[in-house]
Amino acid sequence: MFEQTIETSETPHVLIDECLGDLIVRGAVQSQVTVRLRNGSREVSLQREGDAVTISARTDCYVICPVGAALTIHTVRGDLKLKEIQGQITIGTVYGDVALRTVGPTALEQTQGDLSARQVTGDLQVHAVAGDARIRGVGGILSVEG
Repeated sequence: MFEQTIETSETPHVLIDECLGDLIVRGAVQSQVTVRLRNGSREVSLQREGDAVTISARTDCYVICPVGAALTIHTVRGDLKLKEIQGQITIGTVYGDVALRTVGPTALEQTQGDLSARQVTGDLQVHAVAGDARIRGVGGILSVEG
């Protein structure tokens, strides 16, 4: 198992460029980003520039970051689960299912699977869902297209 921790502020920007497997991101009361993989370090690329952390994973990936982190995810080839992230969340393409639990304002470009969202603080904008969508508890504006 591989694990690496990077010290950050309470509100870093976490960019996940690509995850070729399933991705789980969970917020915690801490000032660091921790990345865990079942396989070795050759399966992940981590870069830090100031208070921004960029991650690319070639396998399933588990990330723990500060609750106040801003999160940008470009591509996830498997399922995506986000929990307890209160910063701005921007998601590109997810080829599996998306589960959002207790998250901040979120924009999702597209998912090829199902979408499940509960307890979204702020707006939830979804541009395309190929599967079913179950949404409860959006504190702002809800926008779901095709």
